[in-house]
Amino acid sequence: MFDMSGYNDYQQLITKPINLSILLKYILCTENESPRNLYFCLFVDDLLQSNEKKETQLKWMYELHTTFLMSASAPLKLKNVSEAACRRLEEAFERAPLDNIAQMRKLLDDIKQEAVDVVNSQLARFREVKQLGKSSSLYIPTKYSFN
Repeated sequence: MFDMSGYNDYQQLITKPINLSILLKYILCTENESPRNLYFCLFVDDLLQSNEKKETQLKWMYELHTTFLMSASAPLKLKNVSEAACRRLEEAFERAPLDNIAQMRKLLDDIKQEAVDVVNSQLARFREVKQLGKSSSLYIPTKYSFN
């Protein structure tokens, strides 16, 4: 039987790279799923754990903002996140951004928590699909354990 314990929530998922890759394959192969929220969460986690200089952090915050959060022009716009939080982040970029790094990191983390909710919903759908046996395109030999 396939071990589903690594698919309970986002925090467990990111500690198990094989499970993460299997979920990503499921998302990419499923018509109504999008990897946007998962990508955003992974990128924000990496940024928040980095010890880069403020200038480098600011550059990556701006990349995340323009790619995932900026009004309608973001190519991978997240749909289920607070527009108010996105506006606050944009305002922080407009005011002395180097002085607001801590506030901007907090805003990104708050927005990430909303994206994690979407990823957790995707995990729930993935578990359901696996339990119903509807995932022939996601064949995983039962002899492997992903603990």
